[in-house]
Amino acid sequence: MKLKREYIGDTLEVLSSSNTSLEGRSGRIIDETQHTFRVDTPDARITILKKPCVFRIGNDTIKGNSITTKPHKRLKL
Repeated sequence: MKLKREYIGDTLEVLSSSNTSLEGRSGRIIDETQHTFRVDTPDARITILKKPCVFRIGNDTIKGNSITTKPHKRLKL
C-alpha cells in the first residue's frame, strides 16, 4: 500500500463510512484536500470526508484517517 502518492485521477470506491449513503459510491478523484476527496461519479460531483471512511483506491484498501495530511506534505514524507 503506497500512502505517499498523488490520488487525483485514480478511481475511488467507498467501502465503509459512518455515512452509509456513501457506501458503494465510486468515481474518479478530481481534487483532494487534507480532509476531503472531490469525486466525479456517474451521477454528480461529490465531496467525501476522508476520516470516517475506508476506501478502495486502485487495488489498495486505505483507511481515510491514515491520509488526512495535506497532499503536498504527504508527498514529501
